[in-house]
Amino acid sequence: MNIQSKKYTFIILYLILLLGVNTLVGCSDEDTPTAKAVLASANLLNFNGTSASEKLVTVYSDAAWTVDTPDWVHVEPATGSGITDVTVSVDDNLRDGTLGNPRKASVVFHGSTIASRAEVVINQDGDKYRDCTNYTVVQLDALADETVVLVSKAIVMTTAKEGFIAADVTNNGSYVWMQSSTPVSAGNEVTIKGTKLTDAQQLSYVACDEVTIKAPGTPPATPQATDITRQIDSYKASMRTYISATGVLNGNSLSIDGASCTLSLISIPAHIDLTSLNGHKLKAEGYYAGTAVPVIKLMLNQVTDLGVDEVIYYSEDFEWLSPWVEQSGAGSQVDDGKTGTPAATAPQIYGGTNLIDGQRAIDTLEARGYSFELTPTAAGQVYLQKNYLKFGKTSYQGGINLPALKEVPLGEKGTLTFDWTPMVGGSHKFDPVSVTVTVTNGDETITYGPFTHSFVDMESDLEWLHVEIKDIDINNTTRINIKGESTSKYPRWFLDNLKLVKAR
Repeated sequence: MNIQSKKYTFIILYLILLLGVNTLVGCSDEDTPTAKAVLASANLLNFNGTSASEKLVTVYSDAAWTVDTPDWVHVEPATGSGITDVTVSVDDNLRDGTLGNPRKASVVFHGSTIASRAEVVINQDGDKYRDCTNYTVVQLDALADETVVLVSKAIVMTTAKEGFIAADVTNNGSYVWMQSSTPVSAGNEVTIKGTKLTDAQQLSYVACDEVTIKAPGTPPATPQATDITRQIDSYKASMRTYISATGVLNGNSLSIDGASCTLSLISIPAHIDLTSLNGHKLKAEGYYAGTAVPVIKLMLNQVTDLGVDEVIYYSEDFEWLSPWVEQSGAGSQVDDGKTGTPAATAPQIYGGTNLIDGQRAIDTLEARGYSFELTPTAAGQVYLQKNYLKFGKTSYQGGINLPALKEVPLGEKGTLTFDWTPMVGGSHKFDPVSVTVTVTNGDETITYGPFTHSFVDMESDLEWLHVEIKDIDINNTTRINIKGESTSKYPRWFLDNLKLVKAR
């Protein structure tokens, strides 16, 4: 929106605001000389630390207003009425002749009531690291978010695309993620400047402004891992720890026999080829990166191959959709097996505004061999969740065709597994939907299901339902379809964790 259009918009808002207030005043026996409604054309202004240019703000009011400012911010004129252009300026941010810390305050244009306030936040640049405390890595977890930090000596434990794990040079078992674009290598001794924050998993990290390599160092010894295999369903830590687990690799996830949680392997080192280990029993080691039931994230450091456990012909956990999920703000409606989150954001996979490398989510899904069965076809009712898919919307149904199988011997038998669950609405009523699986081999089609749910409205917790279909005839021509069906107008459901393996 250009400046002229923005000004017209505020004038229209001002006239609407003035009409409403005058209506109220007309019903009153008293005439109030100061404003009951105030608007400003900006809510945030940023200034340089020194020699900052003035900025213009337009104030709209139904009567007289005044302004409150900190002593380093100046507003001219300091009072007005109707539509008034004001100039905002700031003093140089200096202390003892040098740049002071960044500063922030509010300018408030106000009239006679609490509601008649227009607040404009003023930010002024400064020396972020003036008076900054020098911390060790082990101290970072306890700091409040937004704390400016200097770590004068740390060691790089392992690296990933968007940063690295750091520890104190004594490698005392305390690890913090450093979000940084500076190229570093394991073993480097570094100085770090940045801001301590907390991620969505409630784990500390530092958004780095500056990383300086002090010495090349040597690759650090691998930490002693805590084995969480037996307690994976209950494991959760408040800080990054070095852990391990043993299970069967399924895509980028480690499935552990008898456990409902899986270990999602992220930030895979370039020298580890997980594709060649699919279906193998592995011991995976790395840095804990958070829990979002039923998934525990592990920043992978190394693996030990314990041999083939099962032959996997197809597997999918949709974790690779993360870039589209993050960019679109997709939520998780299946909320940790509790009441569900019906209001969670669920953007369509067809959305043209959420592009990663110029590709929509649907483009990449189709490139991987997926197609979708939609009723009616124009509805487009497939949506992103974190990280799984949602199908259907009111009066519209949806299904998915899995990619063609590869390298399956003729006459093979397979076992198909997947997780699904129905949608639960804001009134905690479950959609009366079921899913069916259709397996087609040439002219022969076999339908499995319907797979239904027994959730009770207003009472049951929402949780994933596991489906296992054994002894399916499969070969390189096999086509598998999974779709939701309902006789009501609510056929919404979710799908995750698909796998087709050689039957035992």
